[in-house]
Amino acid sequence: MSSTDSSHKSIFGKLSIYGGVQVLKILISLITTKFIALFLGKEGIGLSDLLSTTLALIGGFISLGIPNSGIRQISLAHASGNISKFSKSLQILKRWSLFLGFLYASILILFHKQLSVFTFGTEKYSNWFLLLSVNAIVLNVLVYYSTIMNALRLTKKIAQSSLYITLIIPTLSIPIYYFYRIEGISYVIIISGIATLLVNMYFTRDVKINKVKVTFKETLKGGKDLISLGIYFTLNSILIQVCAYIIRWYIGDNGNNVETLGLFATGNAILISYVGLIFNALLIDYFPSISAINEDNEQISDIVNKQVQITTLIVTPSLIGIYLFIHILIQLLYTDSFLDVVTMMKFGLLSLVFKAISWPLPFIFLAKNKGKYFLLQEVLTTTFNIIVSLVLYHHYGLFGIGIALTLIMIFNFGIVYPLIKKKYNISFSSETIKSNLICVIFAVLSCAIVNILDYPNAYYVLPFILIISIIYSYKNLDDKIGITDILINLKNKYIIRKK
Repeated sequence: MSSTDSSHKSIFGKLSIYGGVQVLKILISLITTKFIALFLGKEGIGLSDLLSTTLALIGGFISLGIPNSGIRQISLAHASGNISKFSKSLQILKRWSLFLGFLYASILILFHKQLSVFTFGTEKYSNWFLLLSVNAIVLNVLVYYSTIMNALRLTKKIAQSSLYITLIIPTLSIPIYYFYRIEGISYVIIISGIATLLVNMYFTRDVKINKVKVTFKETLKGGKDLISLGIYFTLNSILIQVCAYIIRWYIGDNGNNVETLGLFATGNAILISYVGLIFNALLIDYFPSISAINEDNEQISDIVNKQVQITTLIVTPSLIGIYLFIHILIQLLYTDSFLDVVTMMKFGLLSLVFKAISWPLPFIFLAKNKGKYFLLQEVLTTTFNIIVSLVLYHHYGLFGIGIALTLIMIFNFGIVYPLIKKKYNISFSSETIKSNLICVIFAVLSCAIVNILDYPNAYYVLPFILIISIIYSYKNLDDKIGITDILINLKNKYIIRKK
């Protein structure tokens, strides 16, 4: 097998380790989400989505981008081989995480009534923000431990910790939703945060960190280094969360249309939580990898091409499969009252193939510590997002939101790719372009069939496209990573163990 094939295999292997756990998470969430839909309904899911968006907006501002810049800094410190430098970097990160956690909690306590009015249009839920001040501290402490695993690319430990969290959180949250219904939303958020922190602490206990003395001056200087890049993450996070809040505020009509907002949140959950697992799984290793080689454009280009190839080949049959089984999926995950979300998914699913093509590109700016370019593309994309989402929702409702999601991904690629090609001579190979083009054709064809023929007529054609796309993806993945050999080896191991 060539070096190129080996690289593809390495990427796919890491995806398999973490992605396998994500698949299990989806299976468990089939049960969890069903209970949540029954106990909370569209109104409860809409309120939960509004709360999460507000918390993410505040948290994104307070964090100063340290959760992301920390990964880059710790990756570089670890790659240097200097254990003292590595230990100092972690100590500085820990101190800043604690400080920002207490700052976040203080804001929630001091402004709990105002935040309730800002989010829900009433003081009725002000106690939620008081309770969630505990979670603010927990989440910022969690940054320290999650950064260790991500920066050191501890793929297996990340997968194991994710598995534990997947089992623990539903076990604790379902009874809370059953007894407290909507009032249980804040309790579940707190318990989920604490459980995640404890699990991450357990899985980082063996990481070798020397006891080093870090002065207050060094802490300030280290924090400045974190914030200098992190500020771009912060501004980016604020842009994203402001955009999310404006769109949700418009759809939810300031708390007067939370049922439609619940449908919007459901559509996002399917696109982000389920298919999004592929992007999450690959990102764990991708950003630290390109950060460690940030000066070598040729190597970065090679990694980007392989990431995009693997991602598009996996995402394309996945989105076609969702097109085919969307009604069954909604009924399994939620209830029949959520079936209207299919309207949003008719075009929304198409966005996934364009996201697969463009998602690795902006991280190149961050790996090279060129945050201004990263921020520029986010400002342009976010502005475009708000405009097209509000305009298309006004005219076409949730169907318009689905169109907007696809247009946003195309727009983002149109901004980022030419800039990266011009600045760093990083571009797609002819092989990647061909693979992307074929995957886009499959996706667009499926989208056209669903929107022109509509359901149930689309059911007669979609299976054929799904089968062809699976064959194409399997053949290409087999050429790159040897899937057939992997399956044969697994089968042989199973037979040996059985004997």
